[in-house]
Amino acid sequence: MKVYLIMVRYCDLYATTSQNVNAPLFAVDNKYYHSIFRDAYIEKFRKDLMGDNKYPGSCYIFKRNSLSAIKEDFFALK
Repeated sequence: MKVYLIMVRYCDLYATTSQNVNAPLFAVDNKYYHSIFRDAYIEKFRKDLMGDNKYPGSCYIFKRNSLSAIKEDFFALK
């Protein structure tokens, strides 16, 4: 399993990038969602991933190019 982090806010960007993480870092593009408000662009991002389904968690599991499961948190990935 490969783990990728997707940042949802930019206020701690320097702290994140200065940790020398040996993996690509991703961020939600708030401009794509036409919003400067974090809750609004996160909701639109989640809706793009899973449609209108209720929020089941923040760990998204993909197999190849498809979303296969969503877990409540990182420790539920077993």
